[in-house]
Amino acid sequence: MRLLRSFTVLLSIVAWSANAWWVPYQSNPVTVTKEQGEIQIGHPEQPDWMWKTNDNVSFLFIPDRGNQFYVEKSNGKPGRFTLEFNFSQALKSFVFVTPECRGVDLTAGEIVFGYSINDDSEVKELAGITRNTPGYTEGATMAAINCPEVNFSEAQDVRKLTLHFRIDGDVKYMMFAGPVKQGALINYTVYNRIPLELLPDATRVGNTYYIDTPPHLIIRVPVRGVTVFDETRNREAGICRMEVQDTQTIARLPIGLRPGIFRLRVWNSNGELPELERRIALVQRPRELSNSQLLNSPFGMVRIEVDGRWNNIGPSLDCPLIGEMIGIHQIRGAEWAWCNTALAPGKFAWDDPEWWNAWQEKVDHWKSHKLVPRQSLSWTPEWAVDHARVRPGTWSGHYPPKDEFLPDYEEFCRETVRRSAGAREYEIRNEPNNEPSGMWKGTFEEYVELCKVSADAIHSVDPEAKMILGTTADADIGYIARCFKAGLSPYYQIIDIHPYPHTRQAPELFLLNNINALQRLIEKYNGNQEIIFSEIGWPTQQFDISSYERVSEFEQACFYSRLMLISLAGGVRQVYFYTVADFGTDPASAEQNFGIVRNDSTPKPSLSALSGTARHLEAARFLGTLPTPVSYFVWAWKNPWQPEEILLTVWADTQAITEGVVPLELPGILAQAEDLWGGAPDADRVWVKDGKIHVQPGADPLFLYVKNFPENKLQPLPKTLRPGRTPRRATAPRCETLPEKREDMAYTTNYPFGALTLGYAGLNNDGKMIDQKKPGSETSFSVGWNDQEFLLNVRIKSDKPFSNQKNGWDVWEEDSVRLFLCPDATTSYLTGDHYQIGIAPETTGHGPAGAFVISYGNRVPVGEAIPGARVEAKNVEDGWLMKVAIPWSAFGTVPEPGDVWRFDLISPNGIWNSPGDDKWHNAGNWGVLEFTR
Repeated sequence: MRLLRSFTVLLSIVAWSANAWWVPYQSNPVTVTKEQGEIQIGHPEQPDWMWKTNDNVSFLFIPDRGNQFYVEKSNGKPGRFTLEFNFSQALKSFVFVTPECRGVDLTAGEIVFGYSINDDSEVKELAGITRNTPGYTEGATMAAINCPEVNFSEAQDVRKLTLHFRIDGDVKYMMFAGPVKQGALINYTVYNRIPLELLPDATRVGNTYYIDTPPHLIIRVPVRGVTVFDETRNREAGICRMEVQDTQTIARLPIGLRPGIFRLRVWNSNGELPELERRIALVQRPRELSNSQLLNSPFGMVRIEVDGRWNNIGPSLDCPLIGEMIGIHQIRGAEWAWCNTALAPGKFAWDDPEWWNAWQEKVDHWKSHKLVPRQSLSWTPEWAVDHARVRPGTWSGHYPPKDEFLPDYEEFCRETVRRSAGAREYEIRNEPNNEPSGMWKGTFEEYVELCKVSADAIHSVDPEAKMILGTTADADIGYIARCFKAGLSPYYQIIDIHPYPHTRQAPELFLLNNINALQRLIEKYNGNQEIIFSEIGWPTQQFDISSYERVSEFEQACFYSRLMLISLAGGVRQVYFYTVADFGTDPASAEQNFGIVRNDSTPKPSLSALSGTARHLEAARFLGTLPTPVSYFVWAWKNPWQPEEILLTVWADTQAITEGVVPLELPGILAQAEDLWGGAPDADRVWVKDGKIHVQPGADPLFLYVKNFPENKLQPLPKTLRPGRTPRRATAPRCETLPEKREDMAYTTNYPFGALTLGYAGLNNDGKMIDQKKPGSETSFSVGWNDQEFLLNVRIKSDKPFSNQKNGWDVWEEDSVRLFLCPDATTSYLTGDHYQIGIAPETTGHGPAGAFVISYGNRVPVGEAIPGARVEAKNVEDGWLMKVAIPWSAFGTVPEPGDVWRFDLISPNGIWNSPGDDKWHNAGNWGVLEFTR
């Protein structure tokens, strides 16, 4: 089934006639076209439009709301309009989901939905809404309705479908091209008349095939030939063998293809252009694991348990089979939750034998594909929540249960253990930090209490069960420290964080630092917890956005492999990648583009990379590292698959190498080598000369099995993988005012987010400080202080006036400056003394400028304005200027001359200390600020 957002749509208006349903009305046609995978609505020359017909049917297009348009009908007069869909293939069936209708008044009539096909004038009714329709209340909202499925024969050759709307009452608005839950969607199927077919059909596994059972093409049109392009190695890989049989041609892949991602290009009869293409993955078969190896496999993935479409969006995939094919074995969450199973106090879904049998079938299906579930105890059922606490725009499931329902929760936990054969790990909540955007809406004290109750209930049934603490958004080690300080360490056996990088920086920049910081924290509290990452990934959207920079699909593949290498060497037990599939068509959405399978059910290189990496690192034991130049890595491992040899993993952090990557010479005798994609490396990547192994490292790791390797040359894992840099240092003089002119300001934000590959912008090679001002920089600023306030003047270069229509916590999303400040210059993770302050030149409705606490800081609640802070903003000739004064009461202390604080500044154009990873949870990446007289 497919959605409305796939075809060109012609929206036209028809006037009302007493003698017929529909009479064509040619004025003001509106074209809805597909562009870059998304519907674009409106006239190209007039992107914002609103117009009416004589029958009071109004149309309003709002481009900044996901290309939605609204239909309004008022004054009780009859109104008509149509939506026309044109299909390139014959329509087989469709289901129309009506738009959500708000402000409905049918005192004077009804709403009727109909359809016609091709050029047939007959209109057939689909559904209607009257005063007697269940759910109708005058002036209220009518939810979307799933109309009956309509089927067509292939002989009808339906290429045009017209939806007809008759509104005889009043509707405040119908919304089209909005969220899925608000309807206005066409789900449809077409007759398969494609001239090109891959056999066997592997669409549901992302066109993934084992290398020893490759597919072939069936072609039903005249073609010149089929070539094979190797995307993973960026070269032509051969020509298919063609066999003509009656009215079709069979194209068989060239002999000798290596594993990887390939594009099969079908050339037209003139041999000029590729007529059609198909993308496939060829992978090696994964390792056969023992039960113990399976339970302890480090490779996991979010949504790997899904069979079908996740939440009715994205491609329909057999994700468990994908996991089995590429060596992914760990399920996170397993679709089990308090809110899904607890129907009422004392009443559970599993009491229904039909429900329980269906659940058991699902678990058996996962096990048949060698998947190991862990259980999630989230979220709170609606009946257990104090709804007086639920804030607008938030979900009740994120709130704690009332005290009176804690016994119900405890029983849910105990029964979960009894019914979870094979699941020995239990997650409490997802991303409880990051308020107000986080997924825990109670107090921290309530979270701690729920964690204790959960652990006690689980361990009362299974004392050996492992409880998972944290699952924090990003590498928020400070939140784990708060949990330990609150006494949770003895209750929990696993610590879980989600160390998303948010920039295109490679894992060498941040990952090992996070692991080491977490291990030091565990040691500080005398714990012995294991570490897992239950979410991490890099998105491949087409554009950088404020929350995530994009990476290429090749970079994503390389980063995923290197992430596993660093994590396992550093002592992380399991990693869960986010996620199996892209689940949208928005090229600018990071959230929709994290997958290893595209939204069109074709593989990304990361699928091949995970397959290759898993084969080597499954059950592997890290031994140590060979001495190499900075940013080159040769790490040694032992695995049970080739026990007589040492596995060497070789790669280069190419982001950190500026002079070109050079070959390395390695000791030992080469027994076997594979590239990241699972095939033999190219001759210019690995070769043997005069009995010596030579390797050309790259961003994509190589896997070498070596005999006679001198293990005594190995060294321990280093503390950091990127060269250390001295953080930038600013000075804040004691003063009452600061300069406003750009040329008089002391500092500039020299680098855009993630742009500096070496981390800190500290010292030149000769040890001298880098000039703190960069000519032509987009942002200039000065800092100062006095006994009452911290002072900041910042000037933003821009060709537009400032604009910020947000308030509170959200101000950072639009024109603003983020100030990072902490009196503690040594602690790298966040504490109550670390402050992120969002400073906006204006707020919602052109309201006053303000300074708001965005994260942490224990003096002012998150999201609230800082009492006594003064912010003045004005547009100037080359941009806009803000003058900021924040009272020391916001920080709970007043500095002395000579004091050094942690400090950083993010503007719309860049960041001052340029840490590469701009995510604020790592305070070790901030610069420093010295207060002077």
